[in-house]
Amino acid sequence: MTPIRKSITILTALILLMWVPAHAQRKLLQSQYMVNYMQVNPAVVGLNRFTEFRLSARNQWAGVKGAPTTYFGGLNMPINYHKTAHEENQELYQDVVGYDERPHHGFGISAMNDQVGVIEQVRAYGTYAYHLQLTPKIMLSTGLSIGVINTHVNRDEIVLYDKNDTAVDEIQDAARADLQVGFWLHSINWFAGFSTFEINRNNDFGKKDVRVHPAYYLTGGYRFVLSRDIDFIPSVMVRSASLEENALDYNLKVRYQSILWAGLSMRGVNYGFDPSELVFLCGADLRNGITFAYSYDYQMSEIKTVSHGSHEFTVGYALRGKRQRRLNRRNFW
Repeated sequence: MTPIRKSITILTALILLMWVPAHAQRKLLQSQYMVNYMQVNPAVVGLNRFTEFRLSARNQWAGVKGAPTTYFGGLNMPINYHKTAHEENQELYQDVVGYDERPHHGFGISAMNDQVGVIEQVRAYGTYAYHLQLTPKIMLSTGLSIGVINTHVNRDEIVLYDKNDTAVDEIQDAARADLQVGFWLHSINWFAGFSTFEINRNNDFGKKDVRVHPAYYLTGGYRFVLSRDIDFIPSVMVRSASLEENALDYNLKVRYQSILWAGLSMRGVNYGFDPSELVFLCGADLRNGITFAYSYDYQMSEIKTVSHGSHEFTVGYALRGKRQRRLNRRNFW
């Protein structure tokens, strides 16, 4: 490695290391949150009437050494869910035309591993949600996640140009608690949600120099039924966090027979007026309960000169009931 490249590596590592203790790291956002809103809102946990598993992997900025890699795993299920006669009749059909149920609970667990250069962060959460029917066609859900974030620095991978530099010896691993709250309002053809992450400031287990900045997520969408087989679902996501102020995603998802789907997302900062990524997505929700999705992020910023884009894969499985011919999801989104 040349001295110039060594210097760049050291400078990048030091910037990241100084940023983490000073500001903490924002809530991680993957491109496929549209098919797994559990990542950005705890209120959706247990919303469906069956247990769901999700695994995902993301390789960001392919071709860039030390670029972020992220792995996610999650499970969520309903608790104390009671079917009504109305819902028993609807189970054999594709869509539920109305809600007729008692309030029920949801429970979920999730974990995420994220590595950026020499910094590795592991997050683990337990989530509770409560689902309440407000009207025959509107439901309100609230959720709470409690977890821990552990940040580890791989010192052995840091290459120092000055062998006598002792700054690395002062770097310490850190662990802190995390609290997340979310609300989700939805009907047959629309949804709206709000959530906030890392709301417990200075939750650093005794270290007063760590400043945690909460992250906020506001999302909403509407389903246009074009035909018996085709749904057209535009949505938006507004994000505000310590490293991404006023970011906005414009999303479009087209679904065929509630099985195959394809989507397009434009991600940008400054309320979307400064586009940074164009995301292409596709996937399927098979009737046997298996779910899979793939997305490719095309970089529109200057990093595209050294990156081959970002790739993300998701697989999942839903434990459906014996009488259900199809999963009959509540979350059309």
